[in-house]
Amino acid sequence: TGYVYRVDEDGRAYQIGAALASSYLPNHLVLHQNDLYAACSKSGSVSKVYRIRLDVATTTTAWTEDYATVANTVFLALASFNGLLYLGQNTSTAAVSVVYQRSTAGVYSAVDTGSFSGADYSGVNSMLVYNGFLYVHWDHFDGTNVSRVRRSSDGSTWATVLSYTPSDANGIGYLFTTG
Repeated sequence: TGYVYRVDEDGRAYQIGAALASSYLPNHLVLHQNDLYAACSKSGSVSKVYRIRLDVATTTTAWTEDYATVANTVFLALASFNGLLYLGQNTSTAAVSVVYQRSTAGVYSAVDTGSFSGADYSGVNSMLVYNGFLYVHWDHFDGTNVSRVRRSSDGSTWATVLSYTPSDANGIGYLFTTG
């Protein structure tokens, strides 16, 4: 069972909400419009996104299921960008991974596939908002092993800004900033 904690200025850890649904573990968290979103996975099951309102959450407040996907997929990346939430999906099947955008009405829609198709495995491992762009790191393993960084200034138009072959066939890249 997964729990989420925050560390306040006093250095103590405080639990946020009740435990997540049975055996679901959070992979990534993001604060979006006063809600905390948790991308969660459970071995052998569907992945889910849960949310909780931070200003009213107690240790008994239940998390609300916001989105679920099919089996053999994992949500590893979340980002809040230009007032909308973005979710990155990984897959271990021949399906292509997707970046989803959550509308203000709470509807998740595919907005990018990384321009990959027919992968043995593809995935979005990280997202980063930087200097007016949403950056997404994709890995794609189908014998050619290509990784890409794509970016968007509006969440709907995407461009590849970096494409490379990982030195390790199982290499997975991540994005980060400093300063």
